[in-house]
Amino acid sequence: MDAVLLDLYDTLVRTRWGQLSERITAELGIEKAELFRAYDLTRAARGVGTYGSVEGDMTAIVEAVGLDPDPSLLARLLDMEREFSETGVELWEDSLPVVRELRARGVKAALISNCSHSTRPIVDRLRIDEEFDEVLLSF
Repeated sequence: MDAVLLDLYDTLVRTRWGQLSERITAELGIEKAELFRAYDLTRAARGVGTYGSVEGDMTAIVEAVGLDPDPSLLARLLDMEREFSETGVELWEDSLPVVRELRARGVKAALISNCSHSTRPIVDRLRIDEEFDEVLLSF
């Protein structure tokens, strides 16, 4: 084996997405199905950076559920997402040891992710890019 491609979410890291989605739905006063539909509707555009920033991504999600993205609402939602980025994403215990072992055996390792603007701060916080030969985020 010459190289491996590893995905970030649910492969190298686990998330507390369920907790974040509960907080967001409570703040917006909507059902989870509506939130998930909004995330699905905006996923492709968020995954290539169309909305320009974390703020733009969240604005698109709020609009997709049919609500007005007023500044105070966006600020509260962005605070939730920042907190999630800081505490709601953790490495699986065996992730980095496996990557290190592969690289020690001469196998090139690349991290890939189709993601949104909120992913780069997570990668930086966990210092994951130091462990890989390449890190390729979707935008």
